[in-house]
Amino acid sequence: MAVSMVLFVFVYVFVMRILYKSSGFLADWLPRLLMSKRQNKSHVKDTITELKNEQIKINAQDEFAQYMRLDRKIKKLTEELSQTVKQRSEKILQIRKILTVIFMGLLGICHITFLMLYRKEPVVLLPVEWFYPLNTILAFPTGIPGAVGLPCWIVTSNKIISTVLF
Repeated sequence: MAVSMVLFVFVYVFVMRILYKSSGFLADWLPRLLMSKRQNKSHVKDTITELKNEQIKINAQDEFAQYMRLDRKIKKLTEELSQTVKQRSEKILQIRKILTVIFMGLLGICHITFLMLYRKEPVVLLPVEWFYPLNTILAFPTGIPGAVGLPCWIVTSNKIISTVLF
């Protein structure tokens, strides 16, 4: 019984650690997928490139008015493009923050549920003398002398996993 509970909690902590690490990647990847680059942005880039190529062909001293007209169009389109990129970045950042809060909330709910379901079961029973001054802390919330409680074992497992694997 004790070995199975130890392994069960260890596997639980391992899975939760993987979910925690992958939540950052998902919170980064999902907004970019949802806010894929629009056709309009690439059209504006193409237009800017065409206008710059036209402007290169024009002699600035001989046809100053036409050169400056193209320059104003290029600046206007460049400003429009930068505003579009800025708005897209702000939306992505906002969605990323919302997703991070949702993922952390779900992980927190999983932890609380797990702790509530198995709070009275000791993970492992050890001789009382081994951890004499810390018995009550280690046994929390079971109250069984010599027991190692779930919160203590979760913290220990998490430290082992983070040291060894991540």
